Amino acid sequence: MSLLKGAEPYFRYRIIKSVREHYKVRGYAIETIDASKVKERAIVDALDTSTLFGSDKLVIIINTEKLKGKVPNLTKYLEDPSDSTIAVFDYAFPPRKKDPALTPLGKALVAKAYTYESNPLNPYKREQDKWLIEEAAAQGKTLPDGFARAIHLNTGESLFALHNALRKVLLHADGDVVEKADLIAVLTRTATNQTYELSETFGARDLKKCLKLLDALWHQDDKQAVLITKTLQNHIEKLIRAKSLLSYGLDSRDAAKVLNMSPWLFKEKLEPQLKRFKLSALLDTYDRLCEVDILVKGSGLSHRAILESFFVRSLT
Repeated sequence: MSLLKGAEPYFRYRIIKSVREHYKVRGYAIETIDASKVKERAIVDALDTSTLFGSDKLVIIINTEKLKGKVPNLTKYLEDPSDSTIAVFDYAFPPRKKDPALTPLGKALVAKAYTYESNPLNPYKREQDKWLIEEAAAQGKTLPDGFARAIHLNTGESLFALHNALRKVLLHADGDVVEKADLIAVLTRTATNQTYELSETFGARDLKKCLKLLDALWHQDDKQAVLITKTLQNHIEKLIRAKSLLSYGLDSRDAAKVLNMSPWLFKEKLEPQLKRFKLSALLDTYDRLCEVDILVKGSGLSHRAILESFFVRSLT
């Protein structure tokens, strides 16, 4: 029986994934229960009931911290657990909050289960950078310290996002050592990506350049209307979320964290665009863009004319 407790969901996810794979190849029946959606009795029944063919089983209980009220039956089960069931309790709690060991269920879990801690990494000690270097080394690649820092600053604090960014960089690297070219290819948006540049130019409210970029894109491929519309929708949605977060009183660093952006990218790239739009104007623009999306997917009108009309109406 195991207890995964702590505030870092990525580490708990990795442990659960490893445990699941370990027992799956050994023929165990596997059941996952969300404690926030069931009553205590359902959890106890899952733990204490044998499988149809009497084989051993693995029961993973997620969101254990969301069990409400007293749970005497589950606490009693922990005193004498089934020999044929391996139980894993996933127990999240924020740092500096009440430790689960102080609750009756927590006390029973700590006393009976093997405990794994999953504490968040500290960005001020550059622990994310060290973690990226160690993750790369585990896959036989050398990630220079400065490159780890660049991935961290570009991606944000989420370990899920950092893992995904590192995976892309390592896949791009041909040799044992990650090169600068690998980093640039994966992490940066270049001017050659004109669809992305178009959305950034829209944020700068530069109508003349938007129309020029649209013309360039059309000469490359006149069937890009859906991609252009989707890219613009994503960008405007990000502007709306950022504008709303700042209006709620968050500072730029906290807003960047919610949007999973690096604080530098938010401050240098997004904030200047936010100053050029009112929230009501962004919402109207998004509604207008949804109408454009419907037109380019279902009407016989010129897609280029539809997009040109959208830019003129939105930026004048």
